[in-house]
Amino acid sequence: MYVRGTSRNKCEIRSVIRFLTLRNELAASIHWQLVETYGSEVMNRLNVTKWVRLFKEGCTDTHNEERSWRPSVISEELVQQVEKKSS
Repeated sequence: MYVRGTSRNKCEIRSVIRFLTLRNELAASIHWQLVETYGSEVMNRLNVTKWVRLFKEGCTDTHNEERSWRPSVISEELVQQVEKKSS
């Protein structure tokens, strides 16, 4: 049974998405299979599409939270500005 929001289940669902992506399944087909297997409370189609894209781009880690792929807002220039102001 799928319990929404638990880390273990998120990892399991992502692993299934990764596996099916490696088999060249389309995101819509993957989502349909997830709903058929886990029920309608499983990951929504938009997030399945996002994970398919990430796996196609080379991501292999199913344990990371989705936030881990956000770009950092800290740049070398920003660090220098902060250091300059604190001097």
